[in-house]
Amino acid sequence: MSVSEERLQMIIDACQASGFSLDLLELLTRGLDNQALAICCGNVSTLPKNKKSNEVP
Repeated sequence: MSVSEERLQMIIDACQASGFSLDLLELLTRGLDNQALAICCGNVSTLPKNKKSNEVP
């Protein structure tokens, strides 16, 4: 699996876990190296799922 395929798979998995769109997560993680992306996507379940949520992760 190439680096770009691995990156895409991490973002897709994060989309499924969080409910955020692929476009949004790609935009938010653009420029991150694979290690930082893995940390971000690994913790995506702690992000609020509702835009109007007042909860702080």
